[in-house]
Amino acid sequence: MKHPQSTTAIKRLQMISENALKLIIDFEVGGGETYYNKKAKFPIWPGGASGITIGIGVDLGHIKKNDFDSIIAEYYTENESINLSKCIGITGKVGSPDSEKQMKSLLETVKTCELDYQSAIEIHESFTIPLYYERTKKTFKGLDSLPDDAKGAIVSLVFNRGTKLDGPKRTHMAKIAELVSNFDKTKDTTLLSEIADTFIDMAEIWKGEKIYEGIKRRRLAEANLVSNSIA
Repeated sequence: MKHPQSTTAIKRLQMISENALKLIIDFEVGGGETYYNKKAKFPIWPGGASGITIGIGVDLGHIKKNDFDSIIAEYYTENESINLSKCIGITGKVGSPDSEKQMKSLLETVKTCELDYQSAIEIHESFTIPLYYERTKKTFKGLDSLPDDAKGAIVSLVFNRGTKLDGPKRTHMAKIAELVSNFDKTKDTTLLSEIADTFIDMAEIWKGEKIYEGIKRRRLAEANLVSNSIA
């Protein structure tokens, strides 16, 4: 029998808006609960340098055991938690057949560990969003000074692209970081319009690639969040 659903009170996030939270969930779990139940309620290994992944993008290869024990473990039975904890810190290696074999073998040990959609949402709100928010704050200095919708748009960006700012495909992210820093210093709302425009321009990086339309939809949705935050 499954561990009873957590009764821990999940505080509504004050760091980003409900609009931003919905945007992130919509893009991370594109088909909502139906898609989640089909594709994500059991652990997966996405391949490459990823670890075993549960719920809404919780990569066990990149989290701390303390976080797993204190937040995530209670959503599983004791045996499931023990097996899942053995996945913490283990990731694949790109281009390594031995690593691929290891990760697939590891997945076999946890493939029946089920996480229902509501529990996945709770973990997403209580653990994953705060984790990514802190990562975003470290790179986009002055993030806390932005309106909640705009903050959420940038957190969504980090969900999708990480925090790296250097490189030929990262110039737009570096520009957003600069604009955020300047907004923090000046509170000039015209900078929010520039941030929104930069999100739109960023989508063109993938023009001509298969992922272009999906990426464009996400960047435009993020840009709209920023624009809507302008008082």
